Amino acid sequence: MLGAVLAPILLLVQLGFSGDTQLFWPALWRYGGTTFVLVILTVFVAFFAGIIPAFFIAMYRFPGRQFFRLGLLLPLALPGYLLAYVYADFFEFAGPAQSLIRDWFGYQYADEYVFFEVRSIGMAAVLLGVGLSPYVFAFTLASLDQHARNAFETARVLGLGAGRSFVQVIIPLSRPAWATGLLLVAMETIADFGTVQHLAVDTLTLGIFNTWLERGDLATAARLALFAGTVVLLVGAWENGQRGKRGFQSSLAPKIGGGLAVTKFLGWGMCGLCALPLIIGFAFPVVVLITLALQNLPQFVSENFLNALGNTLYLAGSATVFGTLIAVIIALSVPRTPFNRVLLQGTLLGYMLPGTIFALGLMLLLKFLGSSLNIMLIGGAAGLVYGYIARFFALSHGVMRSGVEAIPASIDDAGKLYGSKPTTVWFRVKLPILRGHLLCAVIILFVEALKELPLTLIMRPAGMETLATHLYHFAGDENLAEAAPGALIIVLMGVLAVSVLAWLRKI
Repeated sequence: MLGAVLAPILLLVQLGFSGDTQLFWPALWRYGGTTFVLVILTVFVAFFAGIIPAFFIAMYRFPGRQFFRLGLLLPLALPGYLLAYVYADFFEFAGPAQSLIRDWFGYQYADEYVFFEVRSIGMAAVLLGVGLSPYVFAFTLASLDQHARNAFETARVLGLGAGRSFVQVIIPLSRPAWATGLLLVAMETIADFGTVQHLAVDTLTLGIFNTWLERGDLATAARLALFAGTVVLLVGAWENGQRGKRGFQSSLAPKIGGGLAVTKFLGWGMCGLCALPLIIGFAFPVVVLITLALQNLPQFVSENFLNALGNTLYLAGSATVFGTLIAVIIALSVPRTPFNRVLLQGTLLGYMLPGTIFALGLMLLLKFLGSSLNIMLIGGAAGLVYGYIARFFALSHGVMRSGVEAIPASIDDAGKLYGSKPTTVWFRVKLPILRGHLLCAVIILFVEALKELPLTLIMRPAGMETLATHLYHFAGDENLAEAAPGALIIVLMGVLAVSVLAWLRKI
């Protein structure tokens, strides 16, 4: 499986180190600079949207405290591109917000009043930051629950105010946790395609797409992909190192009886601040989508929607069946040795790399195999399913592997003692034990394939639409209402995936 993941990447490396580099440096300066600014702004937003609610929930008792422990994970259910489509549709010149302002005050033109720029790097940073803030929130809350509450209460007893205790005690003490979350935010921001494309922010992933498909400069696109991929992998390696330094268990289970009492006014203020990321990143866009869907009920039975739904179920379902089967076989059959663990860790490359970069490498691989076998592999459903499996294999295998490693080795020894074949032990003992992990692997792989946009957009067969590309095209035509049913299905599946992840973390 490692070879299936590495083959597209190696072909990309080969292309990136060949040919003229004259056009590479101007493109890198343009797209790389914008990406750097976007990452800084997004990390800033995610830091405050994640760490402040985590601090309030861990340290104080206020209305809605237990709800927010799970509720603030929900922004992860919405892909970044879906947030961008909803907010751009609602706040642009022809959207409900500005139309209402013009009706109230009698304006006719945009230059008659002041309104923030919707399609801008600032808007992209806010949406990505809020949408990815659950990474910071989850890691920070786990750290504070486990370690920081006693330190905070001690600081208060010694005379430090709440603000100084937060800055001088809580932030330094939880640094490994929120730093890990911010590194994940940075990695996801670099990899994002749909959000920046819709909001017209020229980042590296968008630059790869434009350079390759619009200008036909495959070599420059490959070099940009290698640069972006290298940055993402370095950030991912740093994140793994930070995670290893945390030295505590990541559990969001609340401490019984914990938390300091606050006044009713202050408690509702904390509730409001905690609700803000949830409203921006989940509640508001979901309400907008439900409203649009109710206004366009016939779209639920339209031919375009049903075709996109059927194609999504076919492609994502095929990838889920084959991908989960491969993950189960490898998890059960590959011995637990350090060398094998390193090899399997290499499959993370497929998930860590942006979808645009992996799609470029996959196209090169299919072109090479097609010319070698004298068949056409590009533009077929099999190539896209292969891409889904290779890209998301690490997720499904990680879930299964965690379950397998929890099974005592004595079960295998008992099977050998009674003369049972390994496959008999698998089917009669291990797989029944792993039912929960198997269900989680299926759901996670299916949802990731369902909402994947850049890989699907590039690799799909001609004329085939999935829910993600269906939404992409209607949003690009400023007609989000037509795609609201598909968007709601993506949201519902995302909520299911977040619930599964919460269960895996034993929240």
